[in-house]
Amino acid sequence: MQLNPFIRILRVLGGVSIILLLTHKLEVLGSGLLYKTALYICFILTIIFNVYLMYVNYYRIKHMYKVFNSDELDVRNSPLDRFSSYLARIIWCSKGVCDAFK
Repeated sequence: MQLNPFIRILRVLGGVSIILLLTHKLEVLGSGLLYKTALYICFILTIIFNVYLMYVNYYRIKHMYKVFNSDELDVRNSPLDRFSSYLARIIWCSKGVCDAFK
């Protein structure tokens, strides 16, 4: 999904527009029509980018929940089966949380 050219362009433009809005670098354009147009475009791109990020994080969390409740993380043929399974689930959750907030 992230290899789609439209998504790649959205990710770049969304990131740049967030940076431009947070650093107030659009003020270089003055206070005329060009500034207002650029401000609106950056604001719209930022909203679309945030919706995209929420969509990706929703499906990431949904996948993590599905794997967490399945038997994919169960460790077998080990003297410490139960401990290893709990450790695998802890690592899986920490990895998912770190990926969601990167």
